[in-house]
Formats: sequence, C-alpha cells, structure tokens
Amino acid sequence: MILRGSQTVLVQGITGKQGTLWGKRMRDYGTRIVGGVGPNCAGERHLDLPVWAMARKAARETSIDAAVMFIPRFGVAQTPQKQACCLSNVISASNHSCARGEALRRAGVL
Repeated sequence: MILRGSQTVLVQGITGKQGTLWGKRMRDYGTRIVGGVGPNCAGERHLDLPVWAMARKAARETSIDAAVMFIPRFGVAQTPQKQACCLSNVISASNHSCARGEALRRAGVL
C-alpha cells in the first residue's frame, strides 16, 4: 500500500503478533499510525498508541485515511464488513494463513 506522508493509518489487530511486528515496522518507516483495534485490549495503549474495541469508534474519535488488517484466518470471517471498511477508502488485508482475496471475501469486502 502506498500512502502520502500526511495520511493516517489504523492497524486492525495491532495487539496480535503480526499486528505488533508490522505496526512497529510501519511506524519506524514513518507511517502515521493513529492507533489500533484490539477488542480485548480496548482502552489500553499498545506500541504507545491508543487501542479501540472497534474501528467504527476509532473513526469517530480520530481521522483515518487507511486501514490495514492483521487478523488471523479464524477471525476474518467474524469481522463484519462495516467494521472493515466503514472508515476509509483504502484497505489492505494481510494474513499469513490465507490469501488476501480470501480474507477480504470472508470479511464481505469483495
């Protein structure tokens, strides 16, 4: 995903193993991460960023230009379509155990 320097990103699944790894790397590269989504860690801070229970709530509280999802295969089917795409025009799904297209289809985006 290519973003302008002024664009902000929400990391869905930021408290998980892959979300933490790639969240750190994206931040180190200079990506403007505004926070993350982790239903079990809502209200806490992770990587010194706020964590919300739902992307919709994050979108109400901050400006989000793009979202990236690091959600395990079993969680993709449970991610409602509105949760995945209500907040931005740009969505990138990364899932090490299933193809991107499959992940987005399971989320109802495709």
